Amino acid sequence: MPIPSSILAVRFLLGMVALSVGPLVVWEALRAWGFVPAAPTLAENVEGSCVALLVSALFVAVLAWRLPTAMPLRPVQVVAAVRVYATWLLPWVLLLVGYLWVVSIVPQRQLDYVVAAEFARPGYWLVVLVITLAAPFAEEVVFRGYLLGALLQPMGNRAAIATSAAVFGLGHGVEYALPTGVLGIIFGWLAVHRGLSAAMLAHALHNSITVAVHVLWPDTLDWLYRR
Repeated sequence: MPIPSSILAVRFLLGMVALSVGPLVVWEALRAWGFVPAAPTLAENVEGSCVALLVSALFVAVLAWRLPTAMPLRPVQVVAAVRVYATWLLPWVLLLVGYLWVVSIVPQRQLDYVVAAEFARPGYWLVVLVITLAAPFAEEVVFRGYLLGALLQPMGNRAAIATSAAVFGLGHGVEYALPTGVLGIIFGWLAVHRGLSAAMLAHALHNSITVAVHVLWPDTLDWLYRR
């Protein structure tokens, strides 16, 4: 029996609170307990925020276990998910390059961190783990599993995918809304047609490729963002 849209909408709001307010609460707790310095460096700031996001992602995992999403986490169709993502990768990259050369914005702090920080730094691989695995899992549960699921019944596939993608894009900041929103369309299509686990795989693959490209070729960060 399908989960009613109203119930999925409430679960989406709970998930959004976990992803937006949760990290702030954990961050303040880390500072109060002395795990984060009073005046943290940029690297310490990124590491602390990733610890906070990891805790929130774990909470979302528990939430998804107790309050199921609209789409079951069936076995992932690896080949299908990778094929769909690969098909759209080049057009998306061209969109991103064009967008960044028209709109002058700064890269996200996590990208600056993975490019500039030392691999031997204790928190480095935690940050990479959060970017490539924890964040994609939690965001797919909240934006596709709950929000998209809530919109499918009243709006239909196309409008629901587009609307949830727009919310997903804006959730990453107005300056990143367009390229991130387009990614949300890809992940949304996968969630509807190949299952939520396929969207999670594509999201994790995208974040992993992004990190790998900038780490292996750090000049791409300066070139893209014209710093």
